[in-house]
Amino acid sequence: MNDYNSDKILIEALNNSGSEKDQLNCIGRQLTKLLYNTLQSNPEEVKGKIIEVKLPPLNQSLENESSKNGKFNKYDNEVQSLINNIKSIAFHATKHNVTIQLI
Repeated sequence: MNDYNSDKILIEALNNSGSEKDQLNCIGRQLTKLLYNTLQSNPEEVKGKIIEVKLPPLNQSLENESSKNGKFNKYDNEVQSLINNIKSIAFHATKHNVTIQLI
C-alpha cells in the first residue's frame, strides 16, 4: 500500500517473486485490512480516491485451460478462487462508495 495523500492508493504483492497464489493472498490481505480498518475508523480516508489493485501476471495455462475445456488443476482452482475473492471484495466495496480498479 502507499500514499494516502494522492488520489490513488496502490495495492500490490509485497513479494513479486512469490507464487501467484502467495501474491494473491498478500493482495487480498492488504485490501481487506485497508477496507476494514478504514471503513471502521475513518471512511473519509478513502472517499473520492481510487484503490488500484495490481494483480500478478497469471500463468498462461490458467487462461488457456478455462477457454478450452473449463478444467483446472487444483493449483489453478485455488488461484482462480483467490482472484474471484478479490473481485468480490471490490464489488462489495462499491456498496460503501469505495472505488476499486483491478489492474
